[in-house]
Amino acid sequence: MIAFSTFASPRRPAHFGPRALLLLALAGTAVSPVFAQREVRHLNALSATGGITSTGLYYSGSYGRFLTDKMRFEVAGTLEQGPRKESRSGEGQPRYRGYELALGIAPRLLHVGEVFYLRLPFQVRTRYERLPPTGPAQKDGFTVGPSLGFAGEVYLNDRLSLSGEARQVWYTVGNPLNSLPRFFGGGLTFYLGQ
Repeated sequence: MIAFSTFASPRRPAHFGPRALLLLALAGTAVSPVFAQREVRHLNALSATGGITSTGLYYSGSYGRFLTDKMRFEVAGTLEQGPRKESRSGEGQPRYRGYELALGIAPRLLHVGEVFYLRLPFQVRTRYERLPPTGPAQKDGFTVGPSLGFAGEVYLNDRLSLSGEARQVWYTVGNPLNSLPRFFGGGLTFYLGQ
């Protein structure tokens, strides 16, 4: 009781000195996250993505480099495989494979703080389809076309983010198995440099 009355004495009002303010500022910095600028020119990105397409599954790896703080150049390779015909079961059907190479840009649409980024990737895709020997009289071959979609990222730290994508492809050259496939997937992106 005596110690309490001495501490809260009316002659010496309780206030925060410079040391107390410094300690509070350091404690606040340790508790709240401090973000650097996430996306800057010359930063490199490696991504691994997997998901579903209109007729099967796909796996993709890509390399990106920021040309500016808001524009990323991308090169991607994709393997798609699945049943030859569109079917929910897909069992007992011959399987096809599609190998793709894509080049494009991904301008930033918006970002929320330094945690969430949304891009609008535009790519030109070249595809080689390897079809099973049975089925309709379609042959293996090449096709080319543009794609447009949305790609979002949630940063876990400065070097790693969770990514998700949705894109529509229009194969305008050749005789592809599916001329208007859709891709939906997610994965991880690792950032290098800086």
